[in-house]
Amino acid sequence: MSVAVFSQRRAGSLTRIQTLRTQAQVGGLRFIAHLPPPLANWLFDQIEDGLFVDPKEAVFALVALYREQELYDATREELLRRACLAMCIEDLRKPMPPIQDIGKHVENLLDAPPAAPAIWRE
Repeated sequence: MSVAVFSQRRAGSLTRIQTLRTQAQVGGLRFIAHLPPPLANWLFDQIEDGLFVDPKEAVFALVALYREQELYDATREELLRRACLAMCIEDLRKPMPPIQDIGKHVENLLDAPPAAPAIWRE
C-alpha cells in the first residue's frame, strides 16, 4: 500500500471516528473483521478447543487483552518481536519455486482472484 493510499484511508478512518464516537460510547461498536486464512484457521482451532464460543467472543477477549497490555510496553514489544520471528520462520519453511520461476510465481499470485471468505452467521 502506498503512502498516499495509507494517508487517505487513515483520514477516512479519523473522520468516521469523529462521526461514530458518541454513539459508540453509548451503544458500543459493531464491525466486520476479515481474517486471513492462517488466522481464521487458528481461531477455529481455539473455538474447537473451547477457549472461545464464537468469533465475536474471541475478538472481544483479544481486544481487551491488547488493551491491558498497553500498560506493559516491554511485554507488548517482546510479544510483537516473537510474533514477527514466528512468521518469518513459518515463511522460511514454505517451499520456494526455483529462482528462474519467481517472477512468474509472483505474477500468478497477483493475478489470481481472491478466494471467497467463509462467513460466520448466528
